[in-house]
Amino acid sequence: MLVEYGKVTELYIDGKRVPESRLDKYSDLINDTLADYEEAMEELEELDMENIEIEIEKELKKYKEIYLKKNKEDQENTESKKNTKKI
Repeated sequence: MLVEYGKVTELYIDGKRVPESRLDKYSDLINDTLADYEEAMEELEELDMENIEIEIEKELKKYKEIYLKKNKEDQENTESKKNTKKI
């Protein structure tokens, strides 16, 4: 479907272009699709991208802390095993 200036100018059904003279036969489909599109756009506008970015940064920081802690524990375990073998 191609919409220009709020008007459907092209419609394809099963990959075939519907002649402009027959677009009115698909008015329910067109109206439903446009309503779904408008609803989706409103939902996108409501997303608080700044807050989402902050939350992502928090989670990345948590992940980094967990990773660093695990890495440190692994290194300590490796050192401990080395020291045990030397005794």
